[in-house]
Amino acid sequence: MNNCTFIGRLGHDVSLRYSTDENAVGRFSIALDNGKDKFGERKEPTWIECVAFGKTAEAIERFFHKGNRIGIVAHANENKFTDRDGNERKKIEFVVDRFEFTDDKKTDGFQQMNADDCPF
Repeated sequence: MNNCTFIGRLGHDVSLRYSTDENAVGRFSIALDNGKDKFGERKEPTWIECVAFGKTAEAIERFFHKGNRIGIVAHANENKFTDRDGNERKKIEFVVDRFEFTDDKKTDGFQQMNADDCPF
């Protein structure tokens, strides 16, 4: 089973592009909170790279911006590529299957929206 669930904050606005067959591809990263250490100091977040496709990508790009919290259900995908120096590399990214609205850092509550704005 390849299924991951994360709640985190977007590190940057979604980068939305379209493939040659007009399929939307959205890329973004989210920071996962790692809590505090034994001295009460906040630990560094874990960053994960995400990609979404089609209407999911378009909806995330429309409704989420840098700093917003998002919940995602995704599956891990390994991409293999050759870097500029000719070295074989691997990169893990998480392909978003579903997403959820969570509280927004600006409102400290659930994001309000009209039914007409909802992408589902």
